[in-house]
Amino acid sequence: MVQTLSVNTHTSVLFFSTQGMVYKLKAWKIPEGSASSRGKSLYNILPLKNHQSISSIMPLPEDKSEFKDLNIIFATAKGKIRKNSLEKEVELIENEKALFENELKENIELRVVGENVERLCHISNIQFKNINSETLMVALDLNGMGVSRGSACASGAQKPSHVLKAMNVDEQVINNHLRFSFGWNTQKGDGIKSAEIVKKTIKELL
Repeated sequence: MVQTLSVNTHTSVLFFSTQGMVYKLKAWKIPEGSASSRGKSLYNILPLKNHQSISSIMPLPEDKSEFKDLNIIFATAKGKIRKNSLEKEVELIENEKALFENELKENIELRVVGENVERLCHISNIQFKNINSETLMVALDLNGMGVSRGSACASGAQKPSHVLKAMNVDEQVINNHLRFSFGWNTQKGDGIKSAEIVKKTIKELL
């Protein structure tokens, strides 16, 4: 055993992968076992790829007002360590996501799904007009950007999101959606840089 946490069923738990991805899961979704059970493989719970593993986990308060009193501490295998304010980390991700979406809206015909409702700070789901998302996903990958058509937090998912289907998104446009994810390694300026890659890629396709 490497790490233990004390949580309740409503606590959100963050899983940090060795590939820089962060996965969020409610504690009640984690399988319960006995003291002698071996547990269930994370590959059956999180959308991990074969080359990924989980390096660390942490509980996340549901009340954002508590963020200002918390820090995230990062330590690397090479002996480097730092701490970041959780509140500032979330603020940075939200700002870069907003810059990304605004830059695209000003230059490309699209719709940001859930733009006017409360949503996760690091996810941007975009519906592009008259652009097949699978074609765009492959082109973006060739230009160095990993995105997804699916709802899982893993780049390269091939199938349209079951969440969009549950939202009754029109079948005529459900294949025009892509999901972009920001994370703990997001830096200032990444929003605009990412938007420029998307604009460049779409221009190449048209």
